[in-house]
Amino acid sequence: MKIRILIPVLVIFFILSPAQAAPPKKPASKPVVTTSSTQAAASKILWDDWFILTLQGAVPAAYYNERCELDAAGRWVYKNKTFKLEEGAINEESLTAVAASEPFLKPILFNFHSLAQSVETLIDGTLQQDGTLIVKIIKNGQELPAIRKRINSEAFFSSLFPVLIHEKLQKMKTGQTYSFQAILEDNLEVAFSPQPGSIQLKPDDEFSKKTHTKKIAVNHVGQLSIWYLENSGLPLRIEFPTRKAMIDRTTKEKAEKFLQSSTGK
Repeated sequence: MKIRILIPVLVIFFILSPAQAAPPKKPASKPVVTTSSTQAAASKILWDDWFILTLQGAVPAAYYNERCELDAAGRWVYKNKTFKLEEGAINEESLTAVAASEPFLKPILFNFHSLAQSVETLIDGTLQQDGTLIVKIIKNGQELPAIRKRINSEAFFSSLFPVLIHEKLQKMKTGQTYSFQAILEDNLEVAFSPQPGSIQLKPDDEFSKKTHTKKIAVNHVGQLSIWYLENSGLPLRIEFPTRKAMIDRTTKEKAEKFLQSSTGK
């Protein structure tokens, strides 16, 4: 069964498909200004990190890279590439989502690509000036009827959840709940309607104290997840208690080797 993360770091809510090992050593985030001297003052990479997904405490299921940039035009640009183990094969998904910085996180466009056992899916969504999201879908070369959905001004792309969290986290008090509406960029089942969710800042536990993170509970599309967040809003760990699934931030080297033992490659 597929677990959908907002994320990705969507989130947030980004991947998880169909450990309680010792807490991972916290890898450093890599905020870095772009090398172009022309863009350096206005365009920067906010994060560029790798994550692994483990099921049932020990079963490698997926790994992915997330990158978020505030570009020279003042837009949030999120990119994700995911490698998922399904039926003995590694399938790939990629996502790009773009949102405005003003109004905050207003959707602009997204592109989703999936290649799973020779089944290719392309999804392109663009928000029109009148607030209508138009989504075009191509499956194995066949274009499906376009989906048109009115989007309210509160909704944002789920992949940009960490940006929202960063904005809210510093002001939240323990026990306080904040509601949101997020568009899941690959969710054909609900035809890209914004899905309501909530976050709540929880008291510290042993792991959050040890890693100097903040613990929040996220409820979205019927799923409870526990996030351990740095002040930047970037997760160090995400737990899905009812699914016995866990996402940990790691290094690129470890992520790329994560599925080797399961595939023999």
